[in-house]
Amino acid sequence: MAVDDADLPLGEVRLKPKGSSGGHHGLESIEQHLGSREFARLRIGIGRAAGAREITNHVLGKFEATRARDWKSFKRASDQIECWLDDGIEKAMNLFNGVVDSTNEKKK
Repeated sequence: MAVDDADLPLGEVRLKPKGSSGGHHGLESIEQHLGSREFARLRIGIGRAAGAREITNHVLGKFEATRARDWKSFKRASDQIECWLDDGIEKAMNLFNGVVDSTNEKKK
């Protein structure tokens, strides 16, 4: 499961084998349907404006091409998913979890 997460800073990706929803409504819904928290989740940080609780416009708004770090986050998440499928969740977590840093990208 891959989801956007406004509570993670923009540019951070975090894969976990299981856990709580952390208040993420999409993950809460999945937990309810599965009746379990026992599913892996990849959270892709999209950040939020300081102090903002309402994020609908941020999540559904127009994506600005000038936000290059966003694109790097998506590429990083894509690479992490490929590693997860090819080499397992532990390796994918070790290689890719964290903040995207264009000067020091981790390799698969």
